[in-house]
Amino acid sequence: MGTISRLLEITQQLSAHVMKGLPKEGREPYIQRVNDLLDQREALLEEIPAHFTEEEKRIGLAILQLNEGFEPELDRQLNEIKRDIMLMNQKKTQSAHYANPYASVSGDGMFFDKKN
Repeated sequence: MGTISRLLEITQQLSAHVMKGLPKEGREPYIQRVNDLLDQREALLEEIPAHFTEEEKRIGLAILQLNEGFEPELDRQLNEIKRDIMLMNQKKTQSAHYANPYASVSGDGMFFDKKN
């Protein structure tokens, strides 16, 4: 199987996987699979020959169309994961502050009463 054909196959797998959607629970295997497929694609992109046959050009156009179809969804999923991480960090900070509210209080502006 040629490099371009293998690239098309992996792109189709990636597109199908991404279009399933980001699961609410058990995201680790989903993300790992996306990373594995992207790594495989990257390795194949480095092996692409400089000159293409007509068949390879046709397959290349199919790959580009697939990319245009799933890249917006992949970007949306990435933004959703970033947002979830940010919210989790905020909750963690707020929880720590609630558990010990005086841990981060600075000494500036404190009044010490001195009785003689």
